[in-house]
Amino acid sequence: MRAAEIGQLQMVHFLLDMGADKHIMNNTGKTAVELSTNNQISQLLMSHTYRTQSVALDNGFMQMEMKRMQQQQQEFLLEVSREQLKVEQERAREKELLDKRIEEEMALAKKRVEQEAAKEKEEREIELARQQDMLMKLYSLRNETPSLARERGKRIALLIGNAEYTNVPALRGPTGDVELISKKLRLLGFDDVTVERNMTTKSEMKKSVDTFVEKLQDADTQLECCFFYYAGHGLQYQGNNYLLPTNLNEFQDLGEASLSLTEVIDGIEEVCDKNVAQIVIIDACRDEWKRKATRSVIEVPQNGFAEISAKGGTFLVYSTAPGKKASDTVDGTNSPFANALCTAMQPGVELVKVYRLVNAEVQRLTGGNQTAYLSTCLASELYF
Repeated sequence: MRAAEIGQLQMVHFLLDMGADKHIMNNTGKTAVELSTNNQISQLLMSHTYRTQSVALDNGFMQMEMKRMQQQQQEFLLEVSREQLKVEQERAREKELLDKRIEEEMALAKKRVEQEAAKEKEEREIELARQQDMLMKLYSLRNETPSLARERGKRIALLIGNAEYTNVPALRGPTGDVELISKKLRLLGFDDVTVERNMTTKSEMKKSVDTFVEKLQDADTQLECCFFYYAGHGLQYQGNNYLLPTNLNEFQDLGEASLSLTEVIDGIEEVCDKNVAQIVIIDACRDEWKRKATRSVIEVPQNGFAEISAKGGTFLVYSTAPGKKASDTVDGTNSPFANALCTAMQPGVELVKVYRLVNAEVQRLTGGNQTAYLSTCLASELYF
């Protein structure tokens, strides 16, 4: 091939590489024909067109491939999100089921404990009733106990339990205590047992005590025993002991707004013969009671009760020693003193022995922190 033709062919390659297809067809093509190289130019054009189309196809394929890969990636991330959501939802369901199961198990456990406690209490009451019946039959046959060998006189009781205080610390035990003791007194054959709960004012408490005293007076010579029991807040103030109504507040004068224990004892002694067993039991002093600061100058009440000496036929028992605090409950329902008293009062057991049993049990239940206190002036023995 001549040098001129080779030069023209190189020009064609150059123009093809520069993308001048039309220029080649319109101008250089003619030169190529003149150089009789049509065949070579056609081959070069076809080769360039093929390469261009291949590159275009390759670019389109790569774009499609990249788009497909991006779509797959998005779908994968979406699937991962769905799986994570499913896992979180499953965990939430499992936690909810676990919490529900724990709650149900706790409720069942609480119910079982309550049922067992109720069953034990019922069994204890049944056993006490059975023991009472057996002892009554035994003493009746053997005629060993004077109090049971003869016909008994009337036995009258009043029980007051104040727990739902509004202005001083509320208590859990008193209402349960009077319920427990009243059931026991009825089992022991008491003729009249009156129970008062959550008395709001001094006037209500005094009215109840006055009615109780009237019943004692009406019984006259038939009266063998009277039983007064108070559970709730109590304290000493200006040298006197007071039983607190539930609506008492720190701005009231205690002497005017609370029931004096001395007033209760004097009212009972006034209508009872000295041979009548006058049982007065005070399960109080259950918490410290502090008066808020006021403008008036009033003596601050002291914790615990002041000591009172019994007279006449009074059998006076405090759940704790003078000046000391008494426990509210040991089982969430009854005070240690009420539990001990209920256990100790059995048919045929003499009253003083009942106190000794109560004191020993109270000390056991409180770990020695509480000691029952007795002041008595009984003229004769009394058997339950």
